[in-house]
Amino acid sequence: MKKFLFAALAVLAVAFMSCEPKPTVCPDCGKEPCVCEICDVCGENPCVCDTTTTEKPEIPVVEATEGTVTVVWNAVGFVPCIENQLVFAGSYNGYNTNPDEMVKFQAIEGYEGWWKAVITPADPAAEPALEGKPCALYLDGTFPSSWDHQWLNVEAGACEILDGEAELQVEYEVESKLIVAKNSSVVYVRSHGFKTDPCLEPETYTVTLTASAPELPEGTIVYAVGAFNSWTTDATPMTLANGVWTATIENVVMGAEYKYVANASWDNEELLEAAEGAVCAEGLSGNRKINDVEVVDAIGNFKDITIMKCDPKDITVKAKVPATWTETITAWVWATGEEGAEVVPTKDGDWYVYTLNCNELNIIFKNGHGWTGDKNQTVDLTGIRESVCYQLAQEGDAKATATSVDCPAAE
Repeated sequence: MKKFLFAALAVLAVAFMSCEPKPTVCPDCGKEPCVCEICDVCGENPCVCDTTTTEKPEIPVVEATEGTVTVVWNAVGFVPCIENQLVFAGSYNGYNTNPDEMVKFQAIEGYEGWWKAVITPADPAAEPALEGKPCALYLDGTFPSSWDHQWLNVEAGACEILDGEAELQVEYEVESKLIVAKNSSVVYVRSHGFKTDPCLEPETYTVTLTASAPELPEGTIVYAVGAFNSWTTDATPMTLANGVWTATIENVVMGAEYKYVANASWDNEELLEAAEGAVCAEGLSGNRKINDVEVVDAIGNFKDITIMKCDPKDITVKAKVPATWTETITAWVWATGEEGAEVVPTKDGDWYVYTLNCNELNIIFKNGHGWTGDKNQTVDLTGIRESVCYQLAQEGDAKATATSVDCPAAE
């Protein structure tokens, strides 16, 4: 009897359950139909993955941009410590290492350790189009004037070109300069390290600069300008005592580059010592570098204060000669410090014109060849450093004088 009762109850329960409506929403995923078994790739059920999709390329594909060079850089194992830490230092801006003026590398999405920089060359038509080096900034966002954060040939691997029309020029055995042949191109490169770790705070020192200099006009002040003051010309004035200029500077990184200027101006940059009898001096071939906490320097000259800088250029002199002179006009010309020679100026309308490439030009205009008396020549016109036009005047037996006048407008 009991067995019959339990059986009847079971049938009744099944019948009751079959009468309940089925759930329209899955209690687990909340969807209909149920999508609990989700594809690991596309997240759908059934799977809707594109079976024709190929694997992601090992190297990112970057398209060229017209008028620019794109450098795609695989900085193996490096993770930047600050935003916009990776930069390209090079010819596109005259090797200006002010971070605000430098092109930054941008991360390539989906490719860890890959970066790209899109760079506009200084001369779009020049070949090579670009030269320079991938580098990193200090943690404070400044560029190491010692170039300590440039990419480098290290034990883990040398800098290399993976693809593109370019070459690497080895410098100082372990440094590499990238030279890109053409504009509107893409070059792929790889490196495995830096000269020093860009994510370490550099060790700094208190440094005293001591510099001797030629005698300067009263009121002239010498300044030290370098990486330690962001190349700000008026930030570090020096003190004069017993004929020697000194300055003590804190938080200086060894290898920091610097120069001296007078009166806080690059117009008065330091120059080398001039050769005996020379009227100009050469500029420094490069920046000075701090290599000790006590630095002793000798300054040769300051531009346009103790001597002019040797910077030859074309200097053109034009002259209108006296009406009494013949059409056979010559000139005696010499660059300061050099021998002179007789030349025949070019006639351009009413003007007699001569151009010489030099630092400082001197000239005597003459009526005819050779030396035929004062009335047939001008006074010595000396110390000419810029192109100039003269109106010549001559009276009696005296030498002709020259008055500077406006030059004719170029046609």
